[in-house]
Amino acid sequence: MATQFRQLGPDDAELLAERLQAWHRLEGVTLDPASTRRESQRLLRDNESWHAWLVELRGEAVGYLMLQFRKGGMFEAPRAYVAALYVVPGARQHGVGALAHRFVLELSRWLQVRVYEFDTAPENKHAHLFARCGSRGAGSDQDSSIQATA
Repeated sequence: MATQFRQLGPDDAELLAERLQAWHRLEGVTLDPASTRRESQRLLRDNESWHAWLVELRGEAVGYLMLQFRKGGMFEAPRAYVAALYVVPGARQHGVGALAHRFVLELSRWLQVRVYEFDTAPENKHAHLFARCGSRGAGSDQDSSIQATA
């Protein structure tokens, strides 16, 4: 089954908040439920500046991707920043990051925005692998097709 990127909207704020809390707990980070819910609602209502997707692998939600959009300079295209990409530990090393990278690049061409990505903390080894995945063949895994739904 394909990796699917399911776009989230305002009605998905509670789902996103629940997933964020659960996934951050896996990493040893506790998020305040009220703040997480409030920020999820704010983010998903702001369709001009933010877009978010659940990353699904074999029908199971295994992470999320968030893009933040900003106006470009005077004669520049709008900019999109990969604000967040998270993949649960059990789904890492299966090509999901490479597919997310390809998805973002395809999306940027379709939306005609310039993408700035991969601003990673030095200790985040998985993010550094993702930042380099553009040179790795995303189609090398058996799960190489991408689907996006709005």
